[in-house]
Parts: sequence; C-alpha cells; structure tokens
Amino acid sequence: MTTWAEPAAADRRHSSRRVWLLTMALVYPLCVLWSIAQPMFSGMDEAAHIATAQGFSRFDFSEPFETDGLPMNEQDCFNPSEFITADCANLVWGIDGTEVKTKTSDYPPGFHAVASIPAFVMSGLGGTYVMRLWMGLVCCSLLAWAAVLMLRPGRSRWLLLGLLMGLTPMSMSVMSTVNPSGMTVGFTAVAVAGLVARLRWEDRRLSVWVAIGVGLLGLVLVRRDGIAWVAVILTMFVPVVRADPEWRRRAWERWREVIGPRAAATLTVLVSLFAVGVFSGLIWVLPILRRFLTKSEVGGNRSRWQGIGEIQLNLQQMVGTLGRIHGFVGYELYSMVMVGGGIMVALALAGGKREWSRGTALGVLALLVTPVAFGFVRFPYFQGRYLLSIWMALMMVAAVAMTTTDSGERLRIRLGGALLAIWWLVHLFSFWQALRRYSVGRWGGWWQVVSDPAWEPPMVGNGVVFALLVMLVAVPTPLVARQLLRTTH
Repeated sequence: MTTWAEPAAADRRHSSRRVWLLTMALVYPLCVLWSIAQPMFSGMDEAAHIATAQGFSRFDFSEPFETDGLPMNEQDCFNPSEFITADCANLVWGIDGTEVKTKTSDYPPGFHAVASIPAFVMSGLGGTYVMRLWMGLVCCSLLAWAAVLMLRPGRSRWLLLGLLMGLTPMSMSVMSTVNPSGMTVGFTAVAVAGLVARLRWEDRRLSVWVAIGVGLLGLVLVRRDGIAWVAVILTMFVPVVRADPEWRRRAWERWREVIGPRAAATLTVLVSLFAVGVFSGLIWVLPILRRFLTKSEVGGNRSRWQGIGEIQLNLQQMVGTLGRIHGFVGYELYSMVMVGGGIMVALALAGGKREWSRGTALGVLALLVTPVAFGFVRFPYFQGRYLLSIWMALMMVAAVAMTTTDSGERLRIRLGGALLAIWWLVHLFSFWQALRRYSVGRWGGWWQVVSDPAWEPPMVGNGVVFALLVMLVAVPTPLVARQLLRTTH
C-alpha cells in the first residue's frame, strides 16, 4: 500500500484550489445549461420536491406543505409522450400560501433542508430556477471536494477521468433539477474519495475522516434507500482492507484504546447483535424466496427471471432516460457510455492490483444484482437513476485500480484522451437530444431546435443555449486534456 507523504501546507492549498477550480469549471457550466434547458417540473417528482422544500423554508415539516402557489401538475401535459413539446405547460402561479400534499413527504430531511435555502428569499418561476441552479452548485461542489481528495500533488490525473466517467447524462439531469438523486451522486463521490485517500494514500488527516462521514451520512439523509448505497460502497472496499493485515491490527489497537479493557467483550456483543440482525433478516426474507423458483408474478412482485430481464432497461435509465419515461438519449450514446465504462473496468480488472481489481468486480456485480434484489422485495419500485451512486463508485474505484501498477500511466496517456472525448461527445449530444425532445419533439429536425422551436427556455432562447454549448466545448476541453495527459512527476 502506498503511503502518502503530506506536502507543505502552502503547496497543498495551492494544489487543492487548482483541482477545485478545474472540476467546477468543467462540470458546473454543464449543470447551468441543463438547469435552464429542461422545462420546469420535467424532472422526476420535481414539483413535489419543490413543494416540500418550500414547506421547509416556512418551517412546515409535515404535509400539507405551504407553498407560494406553484402549479403542481402542468408537466403532465408533455410527460406522457416524447412527441409532445413543453409549450403545452401553463406555468402560472396560484395564491401564495397554498397548501399541497406530496408523495415526497416521507423522504429523509437532508435533501429538502438543503433545497429550501433559495426559497427563503425568492419565489415564483424565477425562484424555482434559482433552486435548480443552487442544487447544481451544491452537487458540483461535492464533486469538486471529491476531486481534491482523490488528486494529490504529483499523482496521476487518471483519477479525475474516473470521476468524470462516473457522470452519465442522467447524472447531469438530476443534478440540475430538484431531485435527491443528484445529491446521492455527489455524496457518493465524496465518500469514495475519502476512502481512497485513507486506504490508497494512507492520508490520516481529520478532513479525510470528515469527508467519509459526510458522504456516507449524506446518502442516508437524502434518500430512503440510502443505507443500501452505503452498504454497496463499503462492500467494494472490503478487499482493500482485507489485503492489509497491518491496517486491521492498527484498527484493533485503536478500538482497545477507545473502549478499554472490555474491548473484546464489547466486540463480541456487537458481532452477536449483527448475527441476530442477519438471522432476523433471513427469516423476513423466507416468505418471498419462492420468487426465486417461479417465472410467474407473486403478489404483484416479479420473479428473479423477470427482474433479470429488466437489467438492460435499468442501465438505459441510468445512462439517460430524462424526465419521466420518454426521454431516452438513444442507443448510440448509451453504447458509447457502456463502451467507455467497459474500457475502464477492463483495464482495472486486467491491470490493477488484486485487491482493487476485486473491488471493481464487486462494483460490477452490485450494478447488475441490486435492481433485481429490490424487485424480490417490492415491485414496481426500482428505477435506473438509483444506480447512479453505484456507477460513480465503480468508475472511481476502477480509476484508482489503474494507478496501482506501473502500466497505469502508460495506459492513461494512450487511452485518456479517447475516453475524455467519449465523455464530451456523450454529454454534448445528450444535452442537444434533450433540448430537441422538449422543443420540437423526439423526432423533430436537429436544426429546427434553433430555427423553429415550439418551446424555448423562458429566460434564454435555444440559439443562446447552443452558443453557450459551443463555448463550453471550446474553452475548458484543452485545459482538461492537458491536465489528464501530462506526465506525472
């Protein structure tokens, strides 16, 4: 295991600022464009999340939530079909103080508490767009924090590429709307980066432990199923911890220092409680085990065979099924994401150290098994965007695996530029695809989006958005390419 020698404080601060600014300059402009180019309330359950956040801003923490009169159902006019443009929505606000009930009232409070901040000072359509921009800033700041933890002075920039590859078009969409799935992507990145800093670089600073705690706790506080993503992330790092017996010995010594002479007894009690919990879980699962043995539906829940048949659909939704169900970015872009991610995983499995390769393999397994496992318990429930957390962790761990061998740097120089190009093409064309779907319909002409759109963002036209998109390609790409491909000293 590589031990990270802490640089001078001034050098560390300078390097952290550069990494932070580089990451924010690369990702946040995309979030801004996604925020303004998606019709208001087009995100999954976005109206309900905004209403709940507005209630929080008025210290109303249970439904019905008091709102500023935002329209709750206008998105229903264009959601049913990819051929219906977003101009059908009538975004006229009602009476301030209107109370509504939402299906997001039982979510953990973390997400809505953060999302509510703009609602303290702004309302109306402008306030909801500010809420979107605010959530994009929060999510991108978490990604930049993760980049600072992952990248070290003089270390491989390949790790930044892993962080970028973890962002699918669906990630950008949910990070740029009012939806908790965006924050799960950011918290996952922070938690994984903290674990990498601790286990790969032996960084023992308090800030690393804070990042691990914030990332894991944040996942639990923003989604009801956040504990499942925490379990997946920790499981991916089990092979890394097991490969270092000295780390386990030091952990035991610290445990004895904290607990004292009763450390062994306390550990025995905790292990026993864990065993009881596992046994109780098995007893709870037994009634649904027959779903493993049948191809028919059982109590409205699909069998394992039907769940396996939906793996590809879940992956498509994870890559980019924007809005409700009719915003698929297309098989071409989906294939590019799968090829790019597959290259990262293949390189990690073939060229990384054994423990990190095993962690990558566990990530792939979790990506395929998790939606099927959820289907055994409850159907329909699982949606592809829930996999964004696992995908981010998988890409980051795969990138780290490549830095554990001497061949990693050579592969980075040969393949880094190609993977970065794939990332840019996927995000640029998926953005344009989403804008086309809402402006002229899924099969409208490409240039009709600018020349004769049925819908445009209320604050800027599609032509302005297109110009910003071109600038976004022209300005930061060479800078990022130089950072990724330059020789590490």
